[in-house]
Amino acid sequence: MVIISIIRKDLLEFVRDKTWVFLTILSLAMFVTIYWLLPSTIDDSLNVGIYDKDVNGDIAKNLAEQEDINVIEFDSLEEMKGVIKDDIDFDEDVDIGFVFPEGFVEDMALEKEPTVQIYFHPSVSEELRNAMSMIAKELGSHIVASIQGSEDFLPVEFPDEDSMVLGEDRLKEEIPPRDYMKPFFIFFILMVESMALASLIAIEVYKRTINAIVVTSAKLTDVFLSKAIFGTLLAFVQALIIIFAIASFEHNLLPIVVMVFLGATMVTGIAFIAGSAGKDFMGTLFYSVPFLIPLIIPSIAILFPGTVATWIKFLPSYGLIDGITSLGIYGDTLAETSGAFLMVIIWNIVIFSIGFFLFKWRIKNL
Repeated sequence: MVIISIIRKDLLEFVRDKTWVFLTILSLAMFVTIYWLLPSTIDDSLNVGIYDKDVNGDIAKNLAEQEDINVIEFDSLEEMKGVIKDDIDFDEDVDIGFVFPEGFVEDMALEKEPTVQIYFHPSVSEELRNAMSMIAKELGSHIVASIQGSEDFLPVEFPDEDSMVLGEDRLKEEIPPRDYMKPFFIFFILMVESMALASLIAIEVYKRTINAIVVTSAKLTDVFLSKAIFGTLLAFVQALIIIFAIASFEHNLLPIVVMVFLGATMVTGIAFIAGSAGKDFMGTLFYSVPFLIPLIIPSIAILFPGTVATWIKFLPSYGLIDGITSLGIYGDTLAETSGAFLMVIIWNIVIFSIGFFLFKWRIKNL
């Protein structure tokens, strides 16, 4: 009964705090809006311009056979350069253009080295520029091989892709950008609610409200437990709103909800640490930022599929973000993400232990 009474009191205090109510509503509305405004599909195709001085169609035909390349033929070099420079309005965005000299195919057949000019828009990365240079060389060999009736047009033979990739290959997953943002939205709203609880704890500690409660029939453990339950439920409910508002996940909804609940527990422990050190809104915010910045790194790292830096895996939020991403975005099974669950549980125990120690120490030293 004592615990329920304290939870009810904390809920009233939260509702009366217009600052955190406003920030909560703003965060929910902002994240949901951003999600639905982000692209829902992914387009890996590349528009490439061609100006072939021989105008025989062989080059454009062979280049079009390259995966995810859309070939656009131009009648003049000036037109193609103008489109690439954005000086000429065009229906498609063309950032790369090839200019093949006269006699290109014949020179390749005679094992000469004709010069192919490649024009790039300034936004094209260095990696893509190098790749286009390789494609130009491959294209000439391909055309010559086609004329000679041979399939072996590359000077070297590559093994199967599966034998070349070390570790888990996520780059082949065609996932819209907004789906990669889901773990970020969920974790950020958890952190917002954690700062709200931290502010409540800081104010009650500073004003000695908790001391007054402890003087009555309530024990310090009752106060800690009630605030832990309130903070966890507060963060968990907001995260659930985000999950359902953005129609979040098609796979493993129940395991994801469990993982989010563990995440809500984690940020509640962080709230006790920050709240025990702060005195007011600004003080709590000051002590929360050192936790917020490193903990949000895994949710940003997940936007770039590939191998995550080793030090990121030691951050408390990594297991949470990795678990949500693996379950909800990649569709991994519960068994495959058991390590992430274990990591989050261990970190929860550590963080809550530190939070309880600091909370108890602060109350007794007032």
